[in-house]
Amino acid sequence: MGTFEFDKTRLTAIKVYLDTIIGRCNDLAGHYKSAQSAEEQELSGVFVEESKGLTEWRDSCERVLNGTARTEVNKESLCNWLSSLQGLLDSTTGLVLMFGMDPNLPETMQQKFEELAGEFEKLDALVRSERELYS
Repeated sequence: MGTFEFDKTRLTAIKVYLDTIIGRCNDLAGHYKSAQSAEEQELSGVFVEESKGLTEWRDSCERVLNGTARTEVNKESLCNWLSSLQGLLDSTTGLVLMFGMDPNLPETMQQKFEELAGEFEKLDALVRSERELYS
């Protein structure tokens, strides 16, 4: 039986989207950290935690790509990994959209949330299509 082959180009694209989203979450965390209200400062913590979680996924993706994954990469494990990432995206995207719908947000912040939501949507579509390949 041969070695399992997977599309490294698409997995690399997933990693790039994760990097982009992590950067955007860190930007939002920095903005809210300097906010005046305690409620807004709490949002900073939410984005810091989100960034940490996504960084774990990005690092996991990197290990798969460079051959140092903690478990053997096969069709089933890759499908499970993608399914778990999809679950995270399903819950996180709603959170981002909820925060971005605040009518009191300045226009520049609304734009940041829209950009972040757009990146989540692109990543979501890529993960879904990639998962279908291995299902």
